Amino acid sequence: MTMAPTPALTEFQARRDRLGRLRDELHRLGLPATMIRLRHDRWLLKLTTISVLCAGAEGAYVFVTPSGQILSSAGDAQISAMARRLAGPRRP
Repeated sequence: MTMAPTPALTEFQARRDRLGRLRDELHRLGLPATMIRLRHDRWLLKLTTISVLCAGAEGAYVFVTPSGQILSSAGDAQISAMARRLAGPRRP
């Protein structure tokens, strides 16, 4: 008998997946980023100058700093825009 995942576990998974997609987009742009697992299934995306968390529940997610500053919505279309904003201006 298999048990269905609890809503809390699916929320943790959704936030981790969004951070993973942001990390993949940053890698594609050439910016190093590392995902770090914190306590209680929380994940942190560490860049050289900023740390990013994913917060939210029930399908509404945002990227925030550890101090609580909202950076961007975590929707599919906003992930690539957020990565470009974090990458900053292109250097020649």
